[in-house]
Amino acid sequence: MNQARTLVIFAAIVSGCTQAPDDSLPDDLSGGDLVSAGADMAGSDMARADLAFKSGWTQVIAASGLRFNAVWASGPDDIYAVGLNGTIFHSTGDDVWTQQKTGRMNELTSVFGSSKSDVYAVESSAVLHSTGDGRWSVVPGIPSETFSSLHRVWMASPSRVYFAGATGRSVPANMTGGTNIMQWNQTKLMPEYAAAEHSLLGLWGSDPTDLWAVGSFAQGGGTSGLVLHSAGDGSWTPQRFEPESGTLYQGTLTAVWSSSKTNVYAASGRNFIGSNSGIFRCSGPGTAWRRELDKMNPPAIYGLWGSGPADVWAVGQITDGPNYNGVVLRSAGDGQWAPDPDLPAAMLKDYPLYGIWGSRFGDVYIVGQAGIILHRRE
Repeated sequence: MNQARTLVIFAAIVSGCTQAPDDSLPDDLSGGDLVSAGADMAGSDMARADLAFKSGWTQVIAASGLRFNAVWASGPDDIYAVGLNGTIFHSTGDDVWTQQKTGRMNELTSVFGSSKSDVYAVESSAVLHSTGDGRWSVVPGIPSETFSSLHRVWMASPSRVYFAGATGRSVPANMTGGTNIMQWNQTKLMPEYAAAEHSLLGLWGSDPTDLWAVGSFAQGGGTSGLVLHSAGDGSWTPQRFEPESGTLYQGTLTAVWSSSKTNVYAASGRNFIGSNSGIFRCSGPGTAWRRELDKMNPPAIYGLWGSGPADVWAVGQITDGPNYNGVVLRSAGDGQWAPDPDLPAAMLKDYPLYGIWGSRFGDVYIVGQAGIILHRRE
């Protein structure tokens, strides 16, 4: 099996508490239980039993020189994190992470699957697949020229796999500059949306008949927010995205998530003068979008996930002087967002966060800069 058993781990458990986090906590999390190990994992239990029965947050640094972009889990015992240099790490839910070699060095930006034995990861010019045995191979039949850059994968079923990405400028030989959204049925690649200089960074579906994609498109020398919706019939309809009524949003949407057809969230992590990052919400296709974070100083949001309409999470970064720190926000679906009270600010210093996924309520994973992996149990 082409699977490495070496990694560096630093883990810290923060027990659940009811008080707000103390920003003055030192880097060792003020006495939280620490578990550490050398690079050689062979034959070491890594105190996994202790980790498995504690509530709160676990922090793992898988490798300090890399960045994780995305995380996905088929269940509580099967979790993947992907990122720079073709990096893929896997865990069985015990907070021990094992690197899986791909033989490739391209950055991985998304990971998704339909089960333990059917997992996809994407890089800018190729799609990788694993049957869950630790081996990864390039999926044939998906030409690299299809996308200017491939960004996201989402699956409605094993035979309905969606890929989304960016297109280049329009040229006589290719007026759309490529394809933004394609569906893969294991044997055939079918284009579903194409427009020049459009870039999609978020892809999601509450079910196979309710699909969303978000990103940006070039217009008048600037970049405007882009939202697309599909009923799963192969066609995608642009949605009006004007959180400030009558004003086209100038920026890039980076994530989308929905609990149902009538409860949809989008987020922005990239903004321009006259616009702001933040979290936005609508009640379904054709409805108005509204802002849910203060426009004056919102964090940049790169990942959204929820276990249901009353448990929604957002992750990203916030600037503190010269520092770019991670931020984890949570909402009960009432339009209010607040940092998790059990996660000390010191734990997120210099760790912008880019991806989030959970197997269920109370079992959430977050990944980001410098190889950080956060795991929440409650």
